[in-house]
Amino acid sequence: MIRSVTRLIKNCLKNYFKIFLVEIDGFSLWPELKPGEIYLGSNKVNKLKIGDYIIFSQDQDIFIKKLVYIGDNFLILQSLFDKKIYLVNKNQVLGKIIKNFKIN
Repeated sequence: MIRSVTRLIKNCLKNYFKIFLVEIDGFSLWPELKPGEIYLGSNKVNKLKIGDYIIFSQDQDIFIKKLVYIGDNFLILQSLFDKKIYLVNKNQVLGKIIKNFKIN
């Protein structure tokens, strides 16, 4: 009984996702995402596609960059403003912006 309940809880948690607010801070994604704009974000990232805005952690900071390439265990992201490239391990990904739900 305990094992089946534990398995059920794990399956529910695996499919559980969060939606959160994200405020754009900085010009790295300008003109597509502007400083001060607020978007909805989601930690559900199993269906990433080129052009998604990815939220990731690196060196204890959190960044949002545009997805330009999907590898087996890594992503290549880009800043639009200065064209800087980021190589990100998939386990650094925290979520993505849900572009269609711009708040302001």
